[in-house]
This record gives sequence, C-alpha cells and structure tokens, in this order.
Amino acid sequence: MAAEREADMDTSTTQYRTIEYRRQHGERAIYTVFYDADGYLVRRGDTLRTRRQLGAICYLMDSRERERIARDFAIDDIEKLITMDE
Repeated sequence: MAAEREADMDTSTTQYRTIEYRRQHGERAIYTVFYDADGYLVRRGDTLRTRRQLGAICYLMDSRERERIARDFAIDDIEKLITMDE
C-alpha cells in the first residue's frame, strides 16, 4: 500500500490535512496531497499539479466523510495522472 504520512497543516486561513503519496506505477514519484472537506490540491515538489473542489453532491455527506472522499479522489487522480504529467 502507499506510504502515507498524515499531519495537520495551516496554510493561510485554511486548515488542511496532508499526506505524502508514492505513485504505484510509472516513475513512482512522491506527491503531497493537501485536503479538507471542500476539496484538495496535489503538489510534486514545489509545483502545483492539480486543484479541485468537491462536487455539490458531496455536501450531502458530513465533513469527515468529505475529507475522506477528497483524499481518495486525489490519490485516484495521481494514479491516473488526471490533469498531470509525470
């Protein structure tokens, strides 16, 4: 399974949770995922790779579930290289 390290991070006014995720295919690069109940952003090194907000349907879930979904969507984007390149 992916090496994940969880920590809290305060960036400007938003409280994000973070994980480091190593891609399972290709270059197996390490990405940093910042996520909260509203969405996520993915960085590789100092470069922003993608940023997304959760869709309206996700707001029917509680905030803890939205955080989990945001993390899972980010990992899925990394594995499929959605809006990113290696």
